[in-house]
Amino acid sequence: MSVLLKPLEALPLPTRMLNVASRRGLTTVGDLARLHPASLLLEKSLGKKTVSETREVLERAIGMRWEDAAAVPEDDDDDEMRAVSTTLDPAALGWNGLAVVLPEPLRARAVVDAPLPARLVSYAVANGLATIGALVKVPASDLEAAPNLGRRTVKDAADMLLRLRAALAEQGPVLANDWRRLFVESLAKLPLRERMVLTQRAGLVGPPPKLSELGESFGVSRERVRQLEVNALATLRRESVWTEPLVHAFAEICPPFAARLADVEVDGVPLVRSPELDSDAFAVVLESVLEGRAGHVFEHDGTAYFGKTTADVFATKLARLEWVCESLVYPVDAAGLRDRVKRSADLSSDELVVLFELVRGGLREEAGRVVGYGADRAEAVRALLRAEGKPVTVAHLHARLGRSKLPDDVVWVDRGLVTMPELVPDFHLWRQRLGPLAATVIGEHGAERQWQTTELLPLLATMADLPEWMNPHALGSVLRDADGVTYLGRNVVALTAGGAGERAHIDETIEDELVKAGAPLAEAELLVRVRARRSVTDLAWQMMRGRAPFVTFENGTVGLFPRDVPGGEGAAKVLRDATAEWLEQRDQGAGVVDQRAFVVSLGAPISHYDPRLVRSLLRHDGRFRLAQGGGLGLAAWGETRTKTQKQALEELLAAGGGRVRVADAVGALPTANGEPMRRTTLGLLANQVGARLSGDFVERVEAAAATLEGATASDRVWLEQVPEKAVETFARFLSSSRDVAKLRTALVAWRGGMEKLVGYPVDRAQVHRVADAAARVLERAAERGVDAEWARAGRAAVEYLVCVEDGESDLIVGGLDDDEAVLATVLG
Repeated sequence: MSVLLKPLEALPLPTRMLNVASRRGLTTVGDLARLHPASLLLEKSLGKKTVSETREVLERAIGMRWEDAAAVPEDDDDDEMRAVSTTLDPAALGWNGLAVVLPEPLRARAVVDAPLPARLVSYAVANGLATIGALVKVPASDLEAAPNLGRRTVKDAADMLLRLRAALAEQGPVLANDWRRLFVESLAKLPLRERMVLTQRAGLVGPPPKLSELGESFGVSRERVRQLEVNALATLRRESVWTEPLVHAFAEICPPFAARLADVEVDGVPLVRSPELDSDAFAVVLESVLEGRAGHVFEHDGTAYFGKTTADVFATKLARLEWVCESLVYPVDAAGLRDRVKRSADLSSDELVVLFELVRGGLREEAGRVVGYGADRAEAVRALLRAEGKPVTVAHLHARLGRSKLPDDVVWVDRGLVTMPELVPDFHLWRQRLGPLAATVIGEHGAERQWQTTELLPLLATMADLPEWMNPHALGSVLRDADGVTYLGRNVVALTAGGAGERAHIDETIEDELVKAGAPLAEAELLVRVRARRSVTDLAWQMMRGRAPFVTFENGTVGLFPRDVPGGEGAAKVLRDATAEWLEQRDQGAGVVDQRAFVVSLGAPISHYDPRLVRSLLRHDGRFRLAQGGGLGLAAWGETRTKTQKQALEELLAAGGGRVRVADAVGALPTANGEPMRRTTLGLLANQVGARLSGDFVERVEAAAATLEGATASDRVWLEQVPEKAVETFARFLSSSRDVAKLRTALVAWRGGMEKLVGYPVDRAQVHRVADAAARVLERAAERGVDAEWARAGRAAVEYLVCVEDGESDLIVGGLDDDEAVLATVLG
């Protein structure tokens, strides 16, 4: 029997090597001989000593160097292997044999992107040897004779390439939809700063920031961030063995012209899991790591495309097709239109398939004939609304243009009243804000059912200072294309079905971590574990942890249903059914005290459930409606039929003549867990009812008109320019504010505190924006010769910003809008 066919156990190999061989499925001496020794050094359980001892035993058995045996093609038979060992010069095989043994993906790799000695790379570039395949065809003797090269350089290069060959063989086949996994794994091997820069620039943790924004956060220049990004990409190209195999994999699926990225699949699996979330990362891999050799990705009109063409060529061909459509003499026969425009625009069949879909909407057809292209009835509606410059009735539109379906981008601002979004103040800003907030509210109060905007609006109003134009009809228009919710028509919305996109992925990650833990985890620890695997915003976290199958406990832990619930599904069903029957019999909602007494009456194990667990289980059932103050009712009622925190505080203020002690308010206000309300929460609630915290009291805020009436002439100049809700607080700071040095310290503390907040819907980009504006105000106020009145107003504006509970709480959605307006007034 040939030595190469002998079982490994026949050789006196170290135990650690035998264990690794067993794990890798290596059974014969030949299996081990064909594995390059350098690749074994990557095994955590193997060291240089074990590999050296293995080398001594193996080379004595096969009669040749281990590296030479590994370099022989794996499909050669035993006789050829023995022939090589006796006839081939081992020294020559080190370099001169590479052209035969290196696989195609490695031969096609660019020399400048390979981990080769710098002198050899310089030689290749100077001699026009672009690929490794071209370089290894140069005889070793020629390389060794070249200036600045020698035997040591050539030998080191050969060893490097053989290590790459072994790593490539170990990696296995690469599929096109492996791109994200390979990219993320390679990122993890980069130095910390380069990894942070490229991770963020690739959009793996949110929208890709600008170089200047990253520079500001890292405390370095924009140019330094650019250098870190360039270095990171160069390291990826040089150290990753998957780049060339991925180029070949992409080549097999890359559309000849272009296709929507969302439509490209590999064996029925999407190439990109979520184009909205991963298209930036895909673009970095395709354009920057693979340098466009495997195709291109670009965006047109909000849609990502992938193919062999570029964005410029795509736009040029589309513009020509549009010009052809505009130039045709209508009417024309619809049946022959595609062939006609294809010839006129000089498009291939692949190009026409994609581009014709983009112009189809502009073609107007009547009875099988195309009668025109361009402006249609929808454009006429938009033009009329823009010309009016204000909301108009639908009846007015019908009278002017005839009855027809309104374009999707027309917004309803009230019953029967419509306009264009750009004519509604901050419409798109509120769409951006209210989508995630509405998803949070629905997730907390009834994720399984559909919501009308009439019932959603009051809940949103407790968490955001909504604009004056907001009503149920306007809210429906705002949420129509908002993130996190799906608009179902007729002012009805629901959580986006099926856990689509990032939410499903977060759900899976949370569940996976809890399964691995085998028991409930402290919320802070669970959040750290989840964020270690992917980015999760505070708002998304608050929404996800309240959804099935997750349950929360009074001790601050999060668990899995039914695993962590005493009595499991059976006990939970008893609780839900009994609670629904109890509420129907009461015909009114229940507060925290009544709920607790009822749960105890149900006996063990349900009687041992803490209040947070009970609310978790009921929240997952669409039959119930839960209020922030702890009230519980039936969803069919449309309300909890219990007193809200806001109503309770308003009654206390009315009874006390506009003033009530903080201790009395805390004792009287209901909470979901029965614990005393925090002072911060009380301040937010007071803000919603036109009151504020003042020492040990909650007080009604004086009317702005009264403040203006008693103001001095110099104060009135400023007070008349700031928002009405800011007048009273700003007037107080105009009368008394700290010096610039103390305000600078306060501003730093405010900014740091706002950035660290968890669980509040704070717009961090706005935090940075207003903090920068305040810093400019203080810098100008400290200048010599600055107008004293302006400096006084500037200090008051910064005082207003760092006061969290000013005219509008900073901790709700839109809570910094008044602060930003005050600063803008001062800055002019």
